[in-house]
Amino acid sequence: MLSLDVMDASGEIQTDVASTMYKTRLDENGNIIESKEMDLGERNFEPPPPDYCGPCYGGKSPREDGCCNTCKEVRDAYQANGWGIGDFNAIEQCVREQYFPQLN
Repeated sequence: MLSLDVMDASGEIQTDVASTMYKTRLDENGNIIESKEMDLGERNFEPPPPDYCGPCYGGKSPREDGCCNTCKEVRDAYQANGWGIGDFNAIEQCVREQYFPQLN
């Protein structure tokens, strides 16, 4: 698992940034030996059924229907309340999506 903290030029933290990753090998002088696009793969999980309305665990839902169907939606609901998530194992959406950040 790779986790990066991204900050823009103004110092604001940016979340959910999607970009292409490249692996660049350098020699001892900093010259490029090889550069290739990384195959980051996909997480394998079953999406919820179409009629699923997941709980937001007390957070403010980012959706009009009041549901939190993904781990990101639960995280956004918590963030809207100014809360942090202490145990991702307790959130069914995060367990289903295998979202377990390494917090050291």
